[in-house]
Amino acid sequence: MTNRVVRTVIVDAQLDAYRALPLGEAESSGLTLLDSGRAALQHSAIEPIEQWLINIHLPDMSGLELFRMLHTRHPKARFVLVGDVYQAEEERQTRTWGAAGYLCKPPQAWWLEPLQAEQRSDDGHPGISKPQSASPHRRQQS
Repeated sequence: MTNRVVRTVIVDAQLDAYRALPLGEAESSGLTLLDSGRAALQHSAIEPIEQWLINIHLPDMSGLELFRMLHTRHPKARFVLVGDVYQAEEERQTRTWGAAGYLCKPPQAWWLEPLQAEQRSDDGHPGISKPQSASPHRRQQS
């Protein structure tokens, strides 16, 4: 059985945080890194993307607005919105608008693993399930 490459796009003005992850050969792994909503819209016209990680705060538009535009074009794609820091209101908006999930930086390697089965949370919205093999993220106290 061959591993199918899942085309994933990360849209974030601060891409250095993702480059610190063990990405391997990004292009051969199906991963594309973009730094603006405009670049994401242009890229979405080139090929179908199966998984999008979009920062909520982009330099040229709201990540939520970008999600809405892309979701209209690609309703079968999986969209995850990313916050620079956790904000309950952002998570609520993400769920209300129908994204698959909301994650907070710093990025974790498991975010880039192939699509995981979506689970329903207690409120009936789709959610993100962290792979069993991934270790929990712990913030260090300073």
